[in-house]
Amino acid sequence: MNAVFVIKVARKDNTEKYKTFEDSSKAGPFWARLFKRAMEVTGQNGGEIKTEMFDADETDAEAAEKAVIAGKAEKVKSSKVSSPPNLKNKVRLFGNVVDAKVLKKAQKVIDDRKDDFILWANEDLDRLFKCLEILKKAGADKKSVLDRAFKSAYQITCRGGAFGYDLITRIGDHLCKVILALDDVSSSDIKAMQVHVNAMRVVIVQKLEGDGGALGKEVIKGLDDVLMKIEKR
Repeated sequence: MNAVFVIKVARKDNTEKYKTFEDSSKAGPFWARLFKRAMEVTGQNGGEIKTEMFDADETDAEAAEKAVIAGKAEKVKSSKVSSPPNLKNKVRLFGNVVDAKVLKKAQKVIDDRKDDFILWANEDLDRLFKCLEILKKAGADKKSVLDRAFKSAYQITCRGGAFGYDLITRIGDHLCKVILALDDVSSSDIKAMQVHVNAMRVVIVQKLEGDGGALGKEVIKGLDDVLMKIEKR
């Protein structure tokens, strides 16, 4: 009996949607695209989006979806993306209540805490490095380690843009997609993740704010190629 993969998307308002795939090679890339979209939606509008992938031992999509709803399908992986509305949207929501002086003051607070971001980012990068070292060892609980790696990568992704480090946010976004696209972890996958961690470390050490200019474009192009190879497997 062939397995059918089901991806379930649940919002905080209790609405749910399902998407079915006949094999994981199609489900993985869709999962990565879905995660990116969830980050965009929650980043703009706030809220929470929970995504889960199930392996249903069924022969058709309808039966697989019913198995997921009935709790009879095996959960393969899950992610939860949540973010409050950004400052710009809050200003739009409250109109003239927030004036230019308040925004300027808020921006100053962010600017004053950029050193804190560097500290936080280095701590997350250290955690990512440790995760990669564990993944190289035989018998490692890869799923648990990947979950921890995803959490650290997501933290960097969310914080980077707020502190003006747009390039590190894009690299972190790439790393999150790579992790979500993995069904298993090979030595080449570890090297791919290491490339992302090294790239983020360079951004932090050199304090490359904004998009990183020509260097930033070159880095993102290289990471696009890495992600494409993983998604096509």
